Amino acid sequence: MGQYEKALHERVGTMIKNSYIDSVYFYGGAMRYAYEIAKASNKEVLYFENQEELSAYLTKSLKQTSDKGYKAMVLVKGSRGMKMENVIRGLQNAL
Repeated sequence: MGQYEKALHERVGTMIKNSYIDSVYFYGGAMRYAYEIAKASNKEVLYFENQEELSAYLTKSLKQTSDKGYKAMVLVKGSRGMKMENVIRGLQNAL
């Protein structure tokens, strides 16, 4: 993304801020830009410093949602270098 990294991630934050998404959880250095924009919404917007914290929070949140009889949809998105499959594996093992 080079010189456009900040602007593109801020655009993601704006899109999320203006969307119907209820909750969004960010991880990774560049996603801090998206987080800073999206947190100005009335959504649950959180930023995590590492994948372990993100996985633990998601697991807890999804279990609470399920216990209340609700269903949730989770989209895990990241560049190949972010190795987001670790988060997916953590969720699969915990749920």
